[in-house]
Amino acid sequence: MIRGRQLIVFAVIPFLACAQDWDTPPTWPQSRRIPNELSDRYVFLTRDGHTLVVLVPEAPEAGMTGPKKVVRVPLRNNLAPSVSVSVAAAGSGTLSYKYTVSNGDSAEDAIGAFTLIVPASHPTIRAKGPAAGEEPLWAGASVFGAPAIAKQAIFPEAPLGRYLGWFHQDDHVIRPGEELAGFGIESSYRPGLTTAWFSTGKPLGDDIDQSWPREVFQQLKFIEDRRWREKYVITVGPMFPPDTPREAIVASFRTDVDGMVNTGWLDRSSPFTVEVVTLLRTLGQPIRPGRGAVLRSPPSSNTENAIAAALRFTLGVALPQ
Repeated sequence: MIRGRQLIVFAVIPFLACAQDWDTPPTWPQSRRIPNELSDRYVFLTRDGHTLVVLVPEAPEAGMTGPKKVVRVPLRNNLAPSVSVSVAAAGSGTLSYKYTVSNGDSAEDAIGAFTLIVPASHPTIRAKGPAAGEEPLWAGASVFGAPAIAKQAIFPEAPLGRYLGWFHQDDHVIRPGEELAGFGIESSYRPGLTTAWFSTGKPLGDDIDQSWPREVFQQLKFIEDRRWREKYVITVGPMFPPDTPREAIVASFRTDVDGMVNTGWLDRSSPFTVEVVTLLRTLGQPIRPGRGAVLRSPPSSNTENAIAAALRFTLGVALPQ
């Protein structure tokens, strides 16, 4: 299962349960001279955020008091992901979600894993991966039955969910400048905003030596936060059970969109964003045929397209023609 493969990353840091809660690691100085105030720091981050610089003993028996050597650990996080999504009725109250994942030209690493956060309450759901004829290019898997540990990236009030994921097969990764369609799920849950995570799919532990001193592993705790190792975008996924009250859905969208505006994920000056914010503050009773809410400003980005699709299928908001 995909999540099982990702857990390798955490298994390589054995001392973290009792480690000090270090803040963001300091930037590795270009001069390679460590300032006196950082003499007790052994883990640094390159200025571009793509590589760890770790100081470890030249002679293990000397510990951290002896001469040290520099080890560079690539985070493999130089990705430029984006995702577009379409939602369509699939019959019998079910919706079909189809995703296309792109990796921008500016990236240097390939995308090899794609995970989507879905509600912990969701019943068993199957993920369909891209294929070429009978050959699966990516495999999909869910982790229901495991603890709900998936935290939304920029929606702090959202409850913990679970991961629904896809993992590349063989060498069918999404390289810089490429895109891949064919990621799909079917669900009775209505669309809402959620987090999509992307990584190379390669465990960081391959570059970490288990013989390093405890002091080093204490300062590596921050990489438990997947934001250091992966990239994320906000997209649409099955988030609301069919019987969710309309008022609760509107309130959830309002909180999420306000959060996206405040954190810069949405351009507050965009005509689409301005209209959506106003709409969510005034949306009230269930929409009646022919008298529903209408968005007149077309979406102009993948994020805005995702919001438009969610509003259409969840709240019946009509989109610009």
